[in-house]
Amino acid sequence: MTDVPVDQTGSRVPADAAGAGLPEGLTEAEVEELQADLAKLKRCGSQALYTQSASISEHHSYVKTSEKLGEWNEKMTQSDVYKKTQETLSTAGQKTSAALSNVGSVISRKLGDMSLL
Repeated sequence: MTDVPVDQTGSRVPADAAGAGLPEGLTEAEVEELQADLAKLKRCGSQALYTQSASISEHHSYVKTSEKLGEWNEKMTQSDVYKKTQETLSTAGQKTSAALSNVGSVISRKLGDMSLL
């Protein structure tokens, strides 16, 4: 037979209270207040653990998304279509720069000719 804790009246004592008794110098009200404070701390701890867990999960999602974007960017920049488009835009930019330079030279020359008149 197992030992079942009983109080002074012979009634069973709940397992969580077995052997606990009231600490010396504390009233029952003080013990209840301390137990309520302990329950609050446990709830706060659970809430903090949940928040931390959610934060870790969010961080893992961010890292995974960053990795996927990196892979996508690598595939895109290595594609033939991207390379052709990049070359075309580069050539167009060079031609535009040369044309604007020529326009600037012509305008400067015309203004110089007008000042000589």
